Amino acid sequence: MLIYGTGGLAYGRVGVSGNTIISETSTGLNSGPPFAIPPSGSQFDAFKTNVRFAVGGGIEGKWSYLLPAGWTWKVEYLYLDLGSLNTGTTLVPTTFPGSGGFTNAIISAQTGAIHTHFTDNIVRVGLNYQFH
Repeated sequence: MLIYGTGGLAYGRVGVSGNTIISETSTGLNSGPPFAIPPSGSQFDAFKTNVRFAVGGGIEGKWSYLLPAGWTWKVEYLYLDLGSLNTGTTLVPTTFPGSGGFTNAIISAQTGAIHTHFTDNIVRVGLNYQFH
């Protein structure tokens, strides 16, 4: 039976994308009736190649009474960390028609930050054959 650890460099392309949407209902202006405010939103996306690390371990062995000659079994675990990716989004002001030809803005432009961390846990079970 062999028990082992492993580790090394990991790299990969990571990305995040999506939409932000704000939808509200006003309680009314100047004692007027409530009204729906048109939804406001924006799209965001970011992609890059990150270089980080992978660590893990495993066990490999032979059951002479279960496997023919040259065959071994294995179980491995690997933790992969590809780091993080930061991006942002800007929500544009929501506007609606006002009285007298004016346009009213209810929500001013806002920015938001998006932070995403990429990790993975991998478990492998397998059989190996060694040629003689």
